[in-house]
Amino acid sequence: MTRRSGSPPIRPFALAAALGLGLAVSGCGSSGGSSSSSNAAAPATTSTSASTPSTTASSSSSASAGSGGTTAAGTTLAEGATALVDYQPGDEPHSPTFRLQISVQSIKKGSKADLNGVELEKAQQGQTPYYVTLKIRNEGSGNASAEEGDPAAAFQATDDRGEEGQELSVIGNFRPCESGTQPKQFTKGVTYQTCVIYMVGGGGSIVSEKWTGSGGDAYSENPIVWKAG
Repeated sequence: MTRRSGSPPIRPFALAAALGLGLAVSGCGSSGGSSSSSNAAAPATTSTSASTPSTTASSSSSASAGSGGTTAAGTTLAEGATALVDYQPGDEPHSPTFRLQISVQSIKKGSKADLNGVELEKAQQGQTPYYVTLKIRNEGSGNASAEEGDPAAAFQATDDRGEEGQELSVIGNFRPCESGTQPKQFTKGVTYQTCVIYMVGGGGSIVSEKWTGSGGDAYSENPIVWKAG
C-alpha cells in the first residue's frame, strides 16, 4: 500500500474495498466506486446525534410537498438545504420504509496535490477531485441499518457535461474528504455524515448532486437535485 511520508494515521472508508499491498484504483460509474490506498489507519468518524440539525440553506426553487409531506420528486435545492424522503431498501414489497431527512452539505473542488501518495489508474492521473459532503438523519421509526442498503448510495453526482461523476474510494484516512459509516443503530433522531470523492478530467466540474431514491420510486426517474453554489 502506498503511504505518504510523515502523514498522520488514517482510517477506513465506508465504501473502500479490501486492503491489499500496492492496491490500485479502478474506474467506475454510478454502479460503484473505484478504490485506492493512503496512509496508516485511524478510527472512522461516524456522526450520530439525537439533536435537531442546524438550519438549512434556502432552496433554489420551491420545495413543493410530495406524498405524505415528503419533498416532491424533481425539486431543485441549494447546497445545505434539506429534503424529506421515504426510503425503502430491499427488493421485496413488504420491506420496511424509513423516513429520512437528507441534504448535500457542500460540493467543493479539491486539488490534484490532495492525491499525492494515493495510487491512481493511469486514466485518473491528472484529474481533479471534487468532494461532496452528505448528511442523513432518520426521522421515522425503525433501525435503517437493520436492512440491506446504505441511503448514501442513492446519491449521484453530475458533471458539467451531463455525465455521472466517477467515484473514487480511498482505503484509509483522506483528510480533505472524510468518509463516515452508517451507524449500526440508525434509529430516529440519529444523524451521520459522509463525504464522497468524484474524479473529473478535461477541465470539467461537478455541478450538482442528486437523490435517486431506492430504485422503484418517483425519485428514480425524477430525482431531487442540489446545485453547486
